[in-house]
Amino acid sequence: MTRRAVLLLSAGLALLTAGAALAQFVLVGLVGLLLVPLGFGLLVAALLAVQRAAARPRRGIAAAAAVGAGVLTYAAFRAGALSFAVAIHRLQPGTFVERATGGAWLLWFALAVVGGALFIGALSHGAGRSPRARTWWFVAAVAVFPVTVAAFFALAAWLPLSA
Repeated sequence: MTRRAVLLLSAGLALLTAGAALAQFVLVGLVGLLLVPLGFGLLVAALLAVQRAAARPRRGIAAAAAVGAGVLTYAAFRAGALSFAVAIHRLQPGTFVERATGGAWLLWFALAVVGGALFIGALSHGAGRSPRARTWWFVAAVAVFPVTVAAFFALAAWLPLSA
């Protein structure tokens, strides 16, 4: 994996996490709604950089990575939405917002794991990286879900949840 691809991947995961955490807040959420697609775009740019550097780029591998990036993006956004559901039910118990059940948390985390595995597995297929580096990138991709939740609750102390 080239240095450019590593930087794009790092920035994409960071923006995805920040955007998904911010998207649920009142005014700052607009910034989050811009950061989520930007993070996805950087993940796709990292994929394209790896494909250009590969000796024999394969469309099937690129498609799997793109699907994985999309699934990871959606799972990160759902992490923010579930966090919002927990926080809003603490403030206003009768609010009509989806319930954040244990099954929902497990489902969306599992989806983040599948998305991370698809994306990093396909991305590193022809990248010539060591299995150890692949493992750390997978951990970073899967960490998007819990870090989004933690960032949301850290920001919820200062930012308004509802108008």
